[in-house]
Amino acid sequence: MAAEAVRLGSGYLQTLYGRATPAAPTVLLMGITSKCNLRCDFCFHGGNDIPAEHQRAKGVMRYELFTSIIEQARGWCAHLDFDLFGEPMMHPRFIDMVRLAVEADLAVAIYTNGTFLTPTRARELVDAGPASVTVSMDGSSPEEYERLRAGASWERVSHNLRGLVEARRVLGRRCPLIVVRGIALAGHGAEERRAHEALYRDLGVDQVMWVPPRNWSGSLTAAQGSIRLPPPPPRTQRCDFPRAALAIDWDGTVLPCCEDFNAKNPLGDVNVTPLREIWGGAPIESLRRALATCDREHINATTGCAGCGNLSQPLMPLRYRLQLVRMIAGEFRARLTDG
Repeated sequence: MAAEAVRLGSGYLQTLYGRATPAAPTVLLMGITSKCNLRCDFCFHGGNDIPAEHQRAKGVMRYELFTSIIEQARGWCAHLDFDLFGEPMMHPRFIDMVRLAVEADLAVAIYTNGTFLTPTRARELVDAGPASVTVSMDGSSPEEYERLRAGASWERVSHNLRGLVEARRVLGRRCPLIVVRGIALAGHGAEERRAHEALYRDLGVDQVMWVPPRNWSGSLTAAQGSIRLPPPPPRTQRCDFPRAALAIDWDGTVLPCCEDFNAKNPLGDVNVTPLREIWGGAPIESLRRALATCDREHINATTGCAGCGNLSQPLMPLRYRLQLVRMIAGEFRARLTDG
């Protein structure tokens, strides 16, 4: 575990301050399904202004493909996140996948809307041993949550979250670290953040955090429900996603980040090309060079990142960076305690 912490820390520092590309991504983002049972007003699953012909097919990852990816990641990457485009608990072999990744000595983080987190599933999940489970719960009141998370019940998801806390207690575990994550929506300031944190702290979670909104790599071009993004400046913020992560969609398409749901920047296909070759391949190197210019005109002309909201605002404001550091430290302490 100490070696894993060193790998994770050095990879993160190289991403931020190094000139050479790290030997491995800091994290693999796994999209075991691109399907979701909710229709949130700030997400591409809600429809919004994306024409149907421009949306990729949705599906679930073959278990055999997942096992191949885990074997390639073993000893190479330190962290694997179930966090890409869909609700991971909808996959019929979700628990098997979590267990397999944990057995490969990967620090596993799960991001879920919490609607499928039944008492049985909570016990199975704690027993499988992920480092963290983050439940997306927006809004500073139950009413606002249900308006934003179309199709979800605040009472039900809150009950599920309490059940996860209880399952961890009953099994005598520190893992997983249990986090609630909300999106910093239009008009929300310090008062709303405090109300949001108070609401979810009462459920017994370890951490409450806020994340910046996204516009899905520019695919959402109009004002989307609760999202308001600033107009694009002539020069961009530095984007280090292609130096920090690889995102693998359900069909094996490899992407540079969790924004590119429509595969504007395909980097390869893990069904035919090993992950390490993709990480050092020509498509991702070209993307890294383009983004390093911080020149919007050049980026728009040479990549599929045109209009991405992350280029118009700090990719990770200091507050969010500190939240992530705290979360990773909490994961590490919990895993160390559980042995």
